[in-house]
Amino acid sequence: MRPTVLAIVCMLLVATAAYGVTGLEATDSSGGIDPGHTPRTPCTTDCPEGAIIEGEPACGDGYVDVYNGGCNSNPPVYQPITLNATICGEGGTFMLDTFTRDTDWYEFTLTEETEIEFCLCPDFTATLALVDGQAGCNPPQTIRLLEVPYLEQVCFAEVLAPGTYWLFVASLYFDGLPCGAEYVATATVTATPVDDASWGTVKALYR
Repeated sequence: MRPTVLAIVCMLLVATAAYGVTGLEATDSSGGIDPGHTPRTPCTTDCPEGAIIEGEPACGDGYVDVYNGGCNSNPPVYQPITLNATICGEGGTFMLDTFTRDTDWYEFTLTEETEIEFCLCPDFTATLALVDGQAGCNPPQTIRLLEVPYLEQVCFAEVLAPGTYWLFVASLYFDGLPCGAEYVATATVTATPVDDASWGTVKALYR
């Protein structure tokens, strides 16, 4: 997860190189990372049975991510996930020419309009983002961008059209977090469209 092109400027993520999370725009009223408008719940990072294990090699100084660094890898690489899943992952910061952070990009595809709830519980101060994969990496377009505090679960729900999307998890900061810091993320379907039915069709159900 090589975030060589990410920088935080006034709580906004902007690009500093070719591959990265460029053009991220939060949907909160301030125009930056939402620091606390989403309800928070105390949590733990105990990994539940049956969860998806991220499985990425541990980061460290000199680490080059070819696993799930998304737009921060060259070429971009994403980790596919299924919905209604729990993911146990790790993050951290390290040196790679400069201070940088491990970024995890999880990819899923929808075939119909779907409402999904995303939640994150980290044992560090984290960034959680939902990115529109249709836009690609030049630049990525953010649907939601949130700051998630240490050991507090933050959730948000979005109604998404058919297409490909990326769930982004990383440390909020670019230094000071040893690699191996844990988090638990979920992506849960909460609603799908109801098929339209004519009055005659409805009546026929009850004959």
